[in-house]
Amino acid sequence: MSWEIEYNSKLRTAEEALRPLRSGMRVYIQPGCAEPETLVEALIRRAPFVEDVEVVHLLTLGRADYVAPEMAGQQMLRSAQHDTCRFSSTC
Repeated sequence: MSWEIEYNSKLRTAEEALRPLRSGMRVYIQPGCAEPETLVEALIRRAPFVEDVEVVHLLTLGRADYVAPEMAGQQMLRSAQHDTCRFSSTC
C-alpha cells in the first residue's frame, strides 16, 4: 500500500476524531499557536453529550469557548493559572 492511500485512510473530521470522548476523560490542548482550533470547536459541540471532561491547557491564543459560563458542569479546566475547577464565573 502506498503512503498516500494509507494516509487518506486515516483522515477524520473533527467530529469523528472526538467521537471516542467520554464523560470523565481528560483533554490536553496544545498551547500557543499550535492550538487545534477546529478540534476545540468540535469539543464544544460535543459538550452536551459528556460530563466532567477535564480540559488541560497552558496558554491559549485561540478560541476558549470551553470556559464560557454555560459550560458549567460539562467540562473542567486545569491550566497553569488555575487549579482544577468547574467552569463558573468564579473560576
